Amino acid sequence: MSRRRLCVIAAAGLVFALVFGVRQSVALFIGTNNSATGLGIAAISLAFACAQLMWGITQPIAGAVADRYGTGRVIAAGALLMTLGTALTPHATSTWMLVLLIGVVSAGGAGMAGLGVLMSAVARAVPPEMRGLASGMVNAGGSFGQFVVAPLAALLSGAIG
Repeated sequence: MSRRRLCVIAAAGLVFALVFGVRQSVALFIGTNNSATGLGIAAISLAFACAQLMWGITQPIAGAVADRYGTGRVIAAGALLMTLGTALTPHATSTWMLVLLIGVVSAGGAGMAGLGVLMSAVARAVPPEMRGLASGMVNAGGSFGQFVVAPLAALLSGAIG
């Protein structure tokens, strides 16, 4: 396998590790979000339910946008939205603001930097006979992200608050 192909696969795996790791570790902060916003578990649950829906809706749209404007731009925009939504969530003052930040901005960003967009970039970079292996490697990145990001987030939350 060429160096360029390995770099594309590794980059996609790393992006998926971060996106999936962050998405799966958000539940660790339900109590913290409840304390920071004072909005209650029901409002936070509604925001997470909307996030699941938005994540699924965003991916095919992001794929179409990536085909037109470029995968890198879509992934960068998704990462920016995910970061922005996550950083602003503790400052939410209403249920609708929480739904907007978690359910639309963060989840939409995660969908833009999600598996559909990443796998299309990888599929273009590798020949058809290597796509199964490449897909497995990128998906392994998501599992690795869960394995690393969730414990790291819990550790940082305990240490920093």
